[in-house]
Amino acid sequence: MPATNLPIDARSTQTLALKNQTPPSDGGKALALPIMDFSLANQYSIDAQQLQELGFLSMVQTIWVDMSTSDVAMQITINGSQQIIVAKGRTQGYYAVMAPNPVKMVFSCPGGPGLDVTTGRVGIRVHLLNIPIAGYTYPTV
Repeated sequence: MPATNLPIDARSTQTLALKNQTPPSDGGKALALPIMDFSLANQYSIDAQQLQELGFLSMVQTIWVDMSTSDVAMQITINGSQQIIVAKGRTQGYYAVMAPNPVKMVFSCPGGPGLDVTTGRVGIRVHLLNIPIAGYTYPTV
């Protein structure tokens, strides 16, 4: 089957001010988000505007996600760019992010792990990084 041309109307397109693949002037930083307990809620959102205004993180270019305690995938939606990242269960990895400033994200993981002090099992761990790291995921044992 031949390809169909996708008509693009320049008057209706939108560009995003991204700083991806740019070394930040404030140096490399990683911000650990609070551990997400998906036994309490199916979805969490974050608005990093205040963090960026206070100088904790100038931008987000990469996300590190630890899904080692989850049997189900987590979906991360980046507001502004509408990029959707799906982190599979029982993996860890780095994901390149297309995020305009200030970054807003939604983390969704229905049926995901919660905190269990008796087994030491924790929820999902996420770090926001202001430096570019090539995307890479690996299985956990």
